[in-house]
Amino acid sequence: MRAIILLSMLAVAGCGTVDQQAQSARDQQRLAAELGDRVAGTPQRCLSSFRTQDMRVVGSDILFEDGATLYRARTSGGCEAARTSGYILVFDYRGDTQLCSGSIVKVINSSGGMFAGSCAIEDITPYRRP
Repeated sequence: MRAIILLSMLAVAGCGTVDQQAQSARDQQRLAAELGDRVAGTPQRCLSSFRTQDMRVVGSDILFEDGATLYRARTSGGCEAARTSGYILVFDYRGDTQLCSGSIVKVINSSGGMFAGSCAIEDITPYRRP
């Protein structure tokens, strides 16, 4: 009996790994499509202004669009739930309204207000068209 339960648990764990790998591949494809022909600039510590209506989550990254520039905020992971509708990101600003490396971002379910995860901003890189 124990062997059957253990095998069942391993089979379920294996399915989760395959699903995660497939999601990761989809995220990488989407990120490549979002960045397109843009060229990475010098990473910066803070993003001084951004509009949340021009923001989207791709994998564990948060993208902010500002005209022709797309800012990619790499995170520690944990905010992936915001890829789906029904979740919002709540930003912890440093000082004024800047989003900086080390800032904590929380994921909240928009219908019930339940906490669904969090991540920390690691770095912010601007991507511009050549």
